[in-house]
Amino acid sequence: MTFNEALNKLANKYEKYGFDKKFLSDQLQKGIMNYGFSVRAAYCGMAMSLAAETGENEMFSIEDVMEVTGESREWVVSQIEQSREELITAGENPDDYFKPVEPKNKSVFYFPGGLSDLTS
Repeated sequence: MTFNEALNKLANKYEKYGFDKKFLSDQLQKGIMNYGFSVRAAYCGMAMSLAAETGENEMFSIEDVMEVTGESREWVVSQIEQSREELITAGENPDDYFKPVEPKNKSVFYFPGGLSDLTS
């Protein structure tokens, strides 16, 4: 995710609440420059904060959580599975919190000669 992609996604969703592009840009830059966050981590933090402030919903992928926490895919998935079990035990629907999503289009690329054909 580039800086402009992150900024545009935030602006498209949150400008209607009075968060102008300059403010959003400044906040993204602060996260990146002052705290050493990646663009993706800064975006996720801002999206989570803005959603809490406005009542909007945000969804985050396993990759987003990995980026923000620095944990492995296996750890994130195990935490999700544990949380799902706890929600079921508490009588709640885990699908209200965790939504499995399958990619719409799956692409498979075959390189019969190996990847070295692409670089030469």
